[in-house]
Amino acid sequence: MTAPRAIGLLILGWLILTVTVLVLEATGRTTLASDALAFAERHRLLPLVLVGLACLIAMPFMPRVTLSLSVILLFGPDAAPLVWLAMIAGVTLAFLIGRHVPYRLTSRAFAAIGIADRAAAVAPGSGLDEAARLRLLLGDHRWTRALVRWRYVAAALLPVLPGNMLLGGAGGLAMLTGLTRAFHPIPYALAVAIPLAPLPLAIWAFGLDIIPGAR
Repeated sequence: MTAPRAIGLLILGWLILTVTVLVLEATGRTTLASDALAFAERHRLLPLVLVGLACLIAMPFMPRVTLSLSVILLFGPDAAPLVWLAMIAGVTLAFLIGRHVPYRLTSRAFAAIGIADRAAAVAPGSGLDEAARLRLLLGDHRWTRALVRWRYVAAALLPVLPGNMLLGGAGGLAMLTGLTRAFHPIPYALAVAIPLAPLPLAIWAFGLDIIPGAR
């Protein structure tokens, strides 16, 4: 099996898992998740829960804040810094999945939505640098020039903007960011770590009392 096909199958499996989780959530079968969390708390399986949290956050349309707060409420404020790291890992994982989507799938998707001429912006080995890829993808306008200049700031803020669930949530937006191939993984991970920090670190510093109804 070739590497592109293996990556494609991995992405397909990831999407099937995402749809399954969304269906379970939509049909109100939340006792599955709560039972799993309760079992993990009883057996002190925090590391396993953190891995699961990161994987869920990497999926499109997953409620990042709700999932993260659930883990913090279950394991206490001392777990908040670890939850923060899990959030960074989840968003970065989604970014890496998007970055490694095979180009033939990306080009077909671009053609399907009528922007086939911009597929060259995300072609591997095109010789374009990060800024040039984004300029080719977005076009040359005044606002896009500013966006390209501050692209890491914009990409870091996308996962925490209110209402981002309508656009795919933190995981979906991170995948789209990776798909552009206009960002390097390490600076991206460091950039998203900053806006993801305030809530978990505030809970770690001041306790659960800062969350309304937590007690």
